[in-house]
Amino acid sequence: MSYEERIVLAEATIDKLAECVGAVSANRGTALITDALGLTDHATPVAQVYAIQPTHNDWGTATDPAPHFIAMTVQTKHGNCDMKAELVYQSIRNRPSSNGVVNTKMCRVFIPGHAFCILCDQNLPNVPVLPATTNTITDFGADAVVVDLWQEDYWTPNTWLMHGKIPGPERAVWRHKIKNNPITVIRSHTFVLN
Repeated sequence: MSYEERIVLAEATIDKLAECVGAVSANRGTALITDALGLTDHATPVAQVYAIQPTHNDWGTATDPAPHFIAMTVQTKHGNCDMKAELVYQSIRNRPSSNGVVNTKMCRVFIPGHAFCILCDQNLPNVPVLPATTNTITDFGADAVVVDLWQEDYWTPNTWLMHGKIPGPERAVWRHKIKNNPITVIRSHTFVLN
């Protein structure tokens, strides 16, 4: 699967999930500003997501949220990067294999302060098989595509001419952080051609 095909998959996933869970997260710059000015209220729905913690014994973690957090993210249409990264991972992972996702590894990853997914070639030597191995973005190969629902962003970090969404200032900051921080893989799933 080429990066062009991965871009199409990323775009379709982001568009579908943005409809389901809302466009803005409470801890993004835009929401912080409009909430502080009293123009919007993104914090209350996210607080509802976190309010279910006392009713469950399994809260999950920031890097691996429990299923009830994901359900509340969809129900309230708000969530932060950890929940949105998990939605991307599960959405792509659970696609029927007949939908053309082949010879691709999908990684659920994080950098300090942010979680997202990466689609890459399945047989890259530097992409870990086990969780919690730290890499740089170049280890994911030239055809890698970052899929970031929190920023509603998808892009190719390792091509000489970036493909994907045109970044605004906030996206540009996070893209820079992704390119310049170690990346830890939480888990991965490989789609192979049968």
